[in-house]
Amino acid sequence: MTDVNRSRVSLVILNKNDATGLKVVYPRIPLSCVDEVLVIDGQSVDDSVQYCRARGLRVIVQEKLGRGEAFRIAAREIRGDYVIFLSSDGNEAPEDIPQFIRLLDEGNDLVIASRLAQGGKNKDDGRFFPLRKWMLQLFTLVINLRWQGHITDIWNGYRAFKTEKLRRLPSTTDGHIIELEQSIHALQLGYRIAEFPTDEGDRVQGNTRNPLVKTGMGLINITLKEMFTFRVMGCFLLVYLNLMGVVQDIF
Repeated sequence: MTDVNRSRVSLVILNKNDATGLKVVYPRIPLSCVDEVLVIDGQSVDDSVQYCRARGLRVIVQEKLGRGEAFRIAAREIRGDYVIFLSSDGNEAPEDIPQFIRLLDEGNDLVIASRLAQGGKNKDDGRFFPLRKWMLQLFTLVINLRWQGHITDIWNGYRAFKTEKLRRLPSTTDGHIIELEQSIHALQLGYRIAEFPTDEGDRVQGNTRNPLVKTGMGLINITLKEMFTFRVMGCFLLVYLNLMGVVQDIF
């Protein structure tokens, strides 16, 4: 891309011991669409860091582990106007990157590649007991009802932001529930959110590091926390406004 007036795009690759995945994913990235590739590495012990550095990529190795911490590092370090987050394990399609850019160019603040939108594919599709998919649908429904959203996939980490909007989001969690926290705060702040259908592929190597029960408890915790905090703040605001009205009546 050579248009000097276009927005600059940062691609952040989140990696931990996924050298095999990187070697499949990286050659598929449409590098002509991005201006910067930053790798946030979770203290890998395989050769994934060496693989990235050999290709001239900037790599930051986390001192504090956690997916949430990786997002916070990226928010501080990126140089682009837009940022796209891509996992190195192979279950996210790099071919979707132009879709993110198009929807950000259209004025959206957050773009999510949805596994549950019409035309999308979730790894649980076709399973007799798709517990993970049901859990995702339940949390998506609850959060949409609470904050009047229209998101179909509240939790997918394959997403993109306008950088200034990402930096405004409160960020407190460290694990794989960071994306849920981001989605909730984006709804609270009135961000313009768009989605497009994506196919969730299989990991190139190993199994997910996202244990279902532990993650489910984390999702419940952050959802209840945000719902309670939002309600308490609203009550304090109402009390404050009522008190201000009383003061104005007195004087």
